[in-house]
Amino acid sequence: GHDVMTETDQVRARIACVPQESRPLYFLTVEEAIRLNLRLRGMTGRLARARTQDVLAELSLNELASRPISRLSGGQRRRVMVAMVLGTEAELIFLDEPTTGLDPIARREVWEAIRRATREGRTTLLTTHYLDEAETLSGRLALIERGRLILEGSPQDLRGRVRSPYRVTVEGSFSVEELRSFGTARAIEHGFLVFAGEESARRLAQEALRRGARVAFGPVDLEDIFLEVVGRRIEDDAEEGPAE
Repeated sequence: GHDVMTETDQVRARIACVPQESRPLYFLTVEEAIRLNLRLRGMTGRLARARTQDVLAELSLNELASRPISRLSGGQRRRVMVAMVLGTEAELIFLDEPTTGLDPIARREVWEAIRRATREGRTTLLTTHYLDEAETLSGRLALIERGRLILEGSPQDLRGRVRSPYRVTVEGSFSVEELRSFGTARAIEHGFLVFAGEESARRLAQEALRRGARVAFGPVDLEDIFLEVVGRRIEDDAEEGPAE
């Protein structure tokens, strides 16, 4: 490794970053901006051209390659910044909310590009408000609330730390009181949502099917985990009372 205080040149050569607010050189075309960034990082002209073509194709930017960045939408500029970083040979990539402002198709393309970087053996540090994105792309997660680290681990680890690792949604002749015998239950727009242990969740799903009710059963997702942990912290803070 390198000391980040005394070996800054060596460190910079091994990292790349997509900041939250990015301003690529507006007077350049998309292709020029990507290639220039790679050349400035020391890549040969031939390799820079090849890598530029690769990321243009990977992020569906070919049709925009000759367009000045000043004429792009905010989402398109975001994709250009991602391409500029993923085209490098950086071993550690920082991505600060890389899919903000992107449509669903572009978002999936960025996801696949990040997966490719991971398969190549590169490390990506991703910050995002999209919990499905964090769960999809990350092998290790850290949940932060109000600047404090509240939970850390693999997606599977986090599921094992919550009280109710399964969720069941049901539509049919149930009441909230009845469902609370299985776990934590609340009404939602088209029925009820219940969080429960595996055995209770299975029993509820079987009972719902017996009654002919529509039911969906599966493990909790990252959003469920976040809401449970934050809710638990709020309850604990309320029990402790105000600090003196």
